[in-house]
Amino acid sequence: MVRFETKASNGYDGGTLLEQRSQTGTLSGGDAHASWRVDVSGLTASGAGQRATGVGASASSSRRFGDALSGAVAVGADQFVGWSPVVTGSATISARAGHRVTVDATVQRQRVQENAETFKRGLMASGLLVNVARHTERTSLSASGAIDTLSDGNQRRQVSASVSRALTQGRSQLRGVGWAQVQSYEHPADTYFAPDRFVCVDAGAEYVLSITPPRFSGDQIG
Repeated sequence: MVRFETKASNGYDGGTLLEQRSQTGTLSGGDAHASWRVDVSGLTASGAGQRATGVGASASSSRRFGDALSGAVAVGADQFVGWSPVVTGSATISARAGHRVTVDATVQRQRVQENAETFKRGLMASGLLVNVARHTERTSLSASGAIDTLSDGNQRRQVSASVSRALTQGRSQLRGVGWAQVQSYEHPADTYFAPDRFVCVDAGAEYVLSITPPRFSGDQIG
């Protein structure tokens, strides 16, 4: 399978800080208990008058350990011409309490993909992410916390929460949604946005139309 993807990071003035394009070939396999996947990509990154092409590869695997526990690991690397090469990785343990509550804990190393300069320098963030979520037929709640050490010595903390509530029922739904995040850095930085404390709150509504009805009892519509 081959897929094409474009991702962009926009500044508060509406300008594009970083745009990434990829052409990815994928091999995958597995069964109901374990799965694996390998991706090989041709990459392009641009922003602020800079542009580079490169290649990347990643491999991931997941496995279920019974009905309530699962795990996943992933590792990847990319190299852009003239830019710093990077290696990324993650390991996740997921636990489920009943049919409604899930807890995920992830140790990860990832790029700081804020703008072309952080991408070019290969700025990395390594740390721990914990997420707790609860889903019912009408309401979804989640909360997460993360702490990362950046490769330039800075430290980042993030706490997020989100809620989604069905205001109508049926094949089509109107949902109210809300999201909030508090982010802080230990030190200011010249090449990326690193506030002492930054709070962002979003609220709105979304319309969801389910193409097929639920197949099993307890399935959510939308």
